[in-house]
Amino acid sequence: LGLAISQRIVQLMGGTIHINSELGEGSEFFFILNLSLAEGGVKRQHLPVDQRIVGYRSIHDLPLEQSCYTILVVDDLWENRAVLINLLEPLGFNVIEAEHGQQGLEQLYSLHPDLVITDLAMPIMDGFEFLGHIRRDDVIKSPKVIVSSASVSHADQQMALEQGGDSFLAKPVEARLLFEMITEHLEIEWLYEEEDD
Repeated sequence: LGLAISQRIVQLMGGTIHINSELGEGSEFFFILNLSLAEGGVKRQHLPVDQRIVGYRSIHDLPLEQSCYTILVVDDLWENRAVLINLLEPLGFNVIEAEHGQQGLEQLYSLHPDLVITDLAMPIMDGFEFLGHIRRDDVIKSPKVIVSSASVSHADQQMALEQGGDSFLAKPVEARLLFEMITEHLEIEWLYEEEDD
């Protein structure tokens, strides 16, 4: 199962997995990707490397009932949604899911999440169309949107940001980058595990 998921992720990024195998010796798996160099971007607060995040709090003095943020994850692949849910729910976020942009819009109208993390390539309504609806609709409160995609081409990133995305996060998701973006968009500070003396 792990190899099948790895192969799918590498293929989504335009790469291929190779194998060198010798009977009685074992197997070596490797992959090749063509990646573009990152240019520009917003400088983000860097998180401490040696401390484990256990929760968060708003930097604003909010009533207790408003201090739990809701994040909508829109992705057609359950394993991609599961990665984000497993990263965010243990920290105290309320995470809701949608399998495509149309479901995402329904969740936006009914639950008004504070942040959206969306894929680009989805059936029924893709991420570009989804972003267009969000940014044109006065009823939706225009939440911050992180576009998370395996397509790391500069053109796709630029198009996603021009359509209304606030940040671009490449897949597979790097937790530290995700947390830095959440810090910026939700204006929170992280709570860290206390070290034993």
